[in-house]
Formats: sequence, C-alpha cells, structure tokens
Amino acid sequence: MAYVDAYGDRYITVHQHLVEGEDGDIEDALYYCSDFCHRDHTGEDYNGCNGCNEVMAPEWCTNCGDGIQ
Repeated sequence: MAYVDAYGDRYITVHQHLVEGEDGDIEDALYYCSDFCHRDHTGEDYNGCNGCNEVMAPEWCTNCGDGIQ
C-alpha cells in the first residue's frame, strides 16, 4: 500500500526488523515486502510480525530484492 502526502512524498508500508547492538541501541532497520520474507530471512531472530510500518519510497525487500509497493 502506498500513498502520497500533501508535500508530494511517497510512502509505503513495510515489514521491519530492527537490528540491535550489544548495548541495546538500534543499529539498523531491515525492510521486507511480506511477513514470509521477514521470517525466511531472519530465521531464529524473528520476533513476530512487525508490519504496517510507513517509510518513504522507494525501498527493496532485504530477502527477495523486489521493490516494495
């Protein structure tokens, strides 16, 4: 799902996996096109569905490489 805000910026919804460092701070965010790709890529690190996060487009799925619509 995508939308354009009043300023013309395009946003999409993604599944997101937050990567934390040893100190607990977030070091990176990985984006996925679906919960399937999220589970497939993170394996044992999967912490449950974290979908419907809005980010500015374009972004590509970390697992399959497809452009996230």
